[in-house]
Amino acid sequence: MASTAENTSAVEGANECEFSDQRSKELEEVRRKTFVRWLNWRLEYVAGSSPVTDLFYDLRSGVVPLQILSSLSNTEIPVEHGEFRVQKLGNLSSVLGFMQKERGRMEGLEATRLLDGDPAQTLDLIWNIILRWELQPRFNKKEWENFSIDQILISWINSISPASVQNLNRDIQSGRELCHLVLKSHPNLPGLNDALATEVGPRWETLLKTCSKHLNTPVLLDFQDIERGDLDQKSIILYLGILFSSLPPVELTAEKIQQTSIQSSLNLTAKISGSPVKTQSRPVENVLTMDGWMNCLEEVLSWILEAEEHLLTLHNLGHRHLQTVKTKFYNHEDFMLELQNHQSSVGQVLSRGRELMTSASSPEDQIEIRLQMKVLIEKWERVRELAMAKQTELHQLIMSLQMEQITELKSWMTGTEDRISRLSVTGETKEEVEVQLQDLGMLQEDLENQHAGVSAISNFILVDSDDTSNIEDQLAGLGERWCMICRCIEERLDTLKRTKDIFLEQKRLQSYMQSVEAMLKEMELSEDVGAPQLQQQTRRILELETELDTERANLTQTGINTEYVQNRSVENDPGIRRLCVEMELLQDRWDVLIEILFAQKQRISKLGVEFSHQTSRTPEKVSGSTRKRRLTGSKRIEFETCYVRILNWSESILARIEDNVFLSLPLQDQNLLLEETHAEVSSQKEKVSELVRLGAQLEKDIVREEDFPKDYLTNVSKKVENINDQILSIESSLSRLKVQIDFQICSWQYAMLVTLQQNGNIG
Repeated sequence: MASTAENTSAVEGANECEFSDQRSKELEEVRRKTFVRWLNWRLEYVAGSSPVTDLFYDLRSGVVPLQILSSLSNTEIPVEHGEFRVQKLGNLSSVLGFMQKERGRMEGLEATRLLDGDPAQTLDLIWNIILRWELQPRFNKKEWENFSIDQILISWINSISPASVQNLNRDIQSGRELCHLVLKSHPNLPGLNDALATEVGPRWETLLKTCSKHLNTPVLLDFQDIERGDLDQKSIILYLGILFSSLPPVELTAEKIQQTSIQSSLNLTAKISGSPVKTQSRPVENVLTMDGWMNCLEEVLSWILEAEEHLLTLHNLGHRHLQTVKTKFYNHEDFMLELQNHQSSVGQVLSRGRELMTSASSPEDQIEIRLQMKVLIEKWERVRELAMAKQTELHQLIMSLQMEQITELKSWMTGTEDRISRLSVTGETKEEVEVQLQDLGMLQEDLENQHAGVSAISNFILVDSDDTSNIEDQLAGLGERWCMICRCIEERLDTLKRTKDIFLEQKRLQSYMQSVEAMLKEMELSEDVGAPQLQQQTRRILELETELDTERANLTQTGINTEYVQNRSVENDPGIRRLCVEMELLQDRWDVLIEILFAQKQRISKLGVEFSHQTSRTPEKVSGSTRKRRLTGSKRIEFETCYVRILNWSESILARIEDNVFLSLPLQDQNLLLEETHAEVSSQKEKVSELVRLGAQLEKDIVREEDFPKDYLTNVSKKVENINDQILSIESSLSRLKVQIDFQICSWQYAMLVTLQQNGNIG
C-alpha cells in the first residue's frame, strides 16, 4: 500500500512538472510575440531597417539590437555588416558594452549564446533593453525612485479604476479595469462603453484597437492569448507602461504608492542610476524650530551613514575581471553624482543650524547645535574623502587591467598575423587546400574567442592622464590591425573555398571529357554500322551536343573563377599556377574533343544520315568547327581574361573614390593618394589599349567566320564599350576630386594668411 501511494505521488509530481514546463513554454511564446511587435513598432522609425519575423534568428547578427539602441538613445553606434561570426560577435559585444555603459541590466548575457540564438538569452536581452530605454524613462521621477514599476502601475490603476488590483496578471485579465482607466480621461472614445458589456476576448480586442487608433498605443498584446488566460507579466507591464504615458498624468505621491499592496513583483526599479544608496534626504524645513532642524539633520546623517557603509564595503578591489571592475566604475560614477546632489542638503542644514544657534536662548541648545553641526561636517568630509579615494583606486585598477589587455591583444595580433602569412601560399592539390581550410577555420575560431577582448578595448574607459594621447593612438592602431586581420581571413577563406571548388570542377570536367572521348572512340571502332546503329549514334551525338553546350558554359565559368582567384593571390603562387596550367590543358582537351565530335558527324553524314540545319549549327555554336576554334578560341580566352582583370581593377578604383576614402584622410595624405591613383590609372592605360585591340581583332575574326553567332559579337562590343566608359568615369571622378582637394588647400592657405595678418606678422 505504501509503495502504491509513493508511485502515485511520483506520477502526480511528474505530471505537475510537465504541466509547469508546458505553461512556461506557452508564456514564453506570448512574450516572444509581444517583443516582436514592440521591435517592429520601434523599427518603423529606423531608416533602412527590416521588420523582424523570427526573433531568435533575426537578432543573431546584432544589427537589430544596435539599430534599436541607436534609435532609443539617440546615439550613433557603429554596426559591422557581414556574414562572418566574428563580425556578428562584434556587434553583439557592442550591444552589451553600450548597455553596461548606460546602466542597462546585462547580468548573465553572453554574446556567443546570443549568436547561437539561445531563446532565453534573446528574450532577456530584449527585456533589458525595454526596461532601460522604454520603461524607466517613463517612470524616472525623483519621488518614485525607491519603487518598482509594477507597483507604480498598480497604484495608478487603483487610483482611477474602481477595482482593487494587486496582481497585474490575474486582476486585469477581464479588461474592465483598463476600460475604466481609459474612459476616465477620454469618456467619448467610441466603443469602450459598449465593450464593458461584452466577453473578455471582444472587450480586449476593442480596447487594443481603440487605444491604437486614438492614443497611438501600439497593439502589443494578442486578445486571443488573454482570452485563453495566457498573460505574460512582462508583456502586460510593457503595454501598461506605454499606455501610462499616453494618458493624462495622474498625481501619485510616494505615500500613496507605499500603501499599494502588490503580489509577485518583478522588482523593476524605476531608478536608472546605478548608485546603491537608496535613502533620500528631504528639503530642510522652512520653520526655524529645534525639532524640525533635528529631523532634517537625522535624515541627512542617515544618508551619509548609509553612503559611508557602502564605501567601506568596496574594499575588495583586488579581483582581475575587467567587466566587473567596469560595472563598479560606472556605479561609483552614479554614486559621485548622488553625493554631489546631496551636497546642497548638507549646506542647507549647516546654514539653518547657524541661524538657529544665533537665535537659541538656551546655552545648552547652542552647544547641542554646535556639536551636531561638527558631527555632520566630520561625517560629510569623511564620506567625500572615502569617495575620492575609491574613485582614484578604481581609476588605477581599471587602467591597469585595460593596459594589460592591450598588451595581450598586441601579442595575439602579432602571432595571428604570422599565421596568416603562412597561409598566403595556396596548396597545389585539393587535399592540401582542405588542410589549409581547416587551419583557417581554427584561426577563425581563435578570432571569435578574441572578440571579447576587442570589445572591451572598443569600450575603453579613458582616464585623464599625461599618456592619454599615446593610449588613443594605440587604440586606433589596434582597431586598424583588427580590421585588417578580419578582412585578410575573410578574403583568404573565400579564395581557398573557390580554389577547392575549382579543383573539384576541373576533376569533374576531366572525367566527363574522358567518358565522352571513350564513347566517340567506341563509335569510330564500331564495325557494325547498320541502320539501327547509325540511328543510335546519331541520337547520341545530338544528345552530346546539348550536353556540350552546358559544359562549355561550365568550362568558361571555371576559367573566370580561376582568373578571379589568380588576381586575389600572391604572385607566382604555386597552387594558383597549377590551377592555370590545368585550365589550359582542359581547354586544349576541349578543342580536341570538339574536333573528334565534328569528325564523327562527318563520318555519319557520309554514310547517308543527314543532320538538320539546326543540328548542323549546334556544334558550331557550342564549340565551332576546327577553323573557328583556330581563329577565335585562344583570342577569346585572352580577351575574356584581360577584360575580367581590368574590370576588377576599375571597379576597385571607383569604389575607392566613391566611398569617400580620400576625404577622410588628412589633406597632405589626400594629395599623395590622388597622385598615386593618377599614376596607377596611367600605368593601366596600356593594358586598356591592349584590351581594345584584342576586342577589335576578335570582332574582325568573328565576322569573317560563316554563320557567326551575332550575340557573341554584340557581347564583345559591349564589353569593350563598358571598359571605355569605366575609364572615363575614373578620369571624371579624379578630376572632381582634384578640384575638391585644391579648394581645401586654398581654404587652408587663406585661413593661414588671415591668422598671420591678425597676429601682425603681415602688414
